[in-house]
Amino acid sequence: MDKEKCLAIIQEIFSTNRYVIHSGIIIDEVGCGWAKLHMTIDPDVHINLTGFTHGGAFSTLANTAVGVACCTVGAKTVTLNITRRGNSMGRSESPAPGPKDHRPRLENLRRPPLAALPDHGDHVRQRR
Repeated sequence: MDKEKCLAIIQEIFSTNRYVIHSGIIIDEVGCGWAKLHMTIDPDVHINLTGFTHGGAFSTLANTAVGVACCTVGAKTVTLNITRRGNSMGRSESPAPGPKDHRPRLENLRRPPLAALPDHGDHVRQRR
């Protein structure tokens, strides 16, 4: 399947995800096992009380990117844990600076082996 067709299918799948829509996440590009997304930072939605982009916005973007990338290979995924280091990734310059693109660099995304997950009976299958 070519990239444009894959992108259209993935965008259609995520077009019904209200949280992704509310967050302002746009799926720009996809390939086999990867995805490029962006989020335009809206000061009325994504800025915390100190004027910085809320850490949850970056976590949402990273989490969605992993989910989209997994979709490109037909896998479904859920996030058990997400960790971000650092105290700030984007600061607003004025009370209403207008939208900005902040594209965090995602590093060291690892999925734990299923055997390390809590036992949930039939809901989790052990790898062989």
